[in-house]
Amino acid sequence: MIDATGLNIFGYDHRANFARKNIHGASHATMTWTFDLADRIIGARLPSARYLSYQRDNKGRVVTLQTRPTNTAPWTMLASNIVYEPLSPMKSADLDNGLKLSLDWGSDRRLAWNRQPRHPPPRAREPRTLRKRSFASGPSTFIVWLSKTS
Repeated sequence: MIDATGLNIFGYDHRANFARKNIHGASHATMTWTFDLADRIIGARLPSARYLSYQRDNKGRVVTLQTRPTNTAPWTMLASNIVYEPLSPMKSADLDNGLKLSLDWGSDRRLAWNRQPRHPPPRAREPRTLRKRSFASGPSTFIVWLSKTS
């Protein structure tokens, strides 16, 4: 396929998973994905040559996300302790910079609000306060209302 980025070549593994994208244009870039036997993404290599690793629980949900700049460098945690609601939407995650992401899902399983500490704090002497965003969705799942409270 040819678009504004140049010539795009797509590759698939033996199980028909989309496993590679090569871009030949002003610059050359390749992105690759690896999958487990259940066809879930377990790793990726970005065009910047950075690697991603997804660890999953026994239900197949991502519980940690790690990265490293090269294939020999040590792994750095991006997100850990990812917790899910009973029907699988993500409820919370600990981010590598010490912040914690919290999400609340309405009874219709659409995002109702999210909360995370401000980073950095508004003023050096003030403690970190929470930033909370509330959402409301219309019948077609588009967000029709957003409020930001501190």
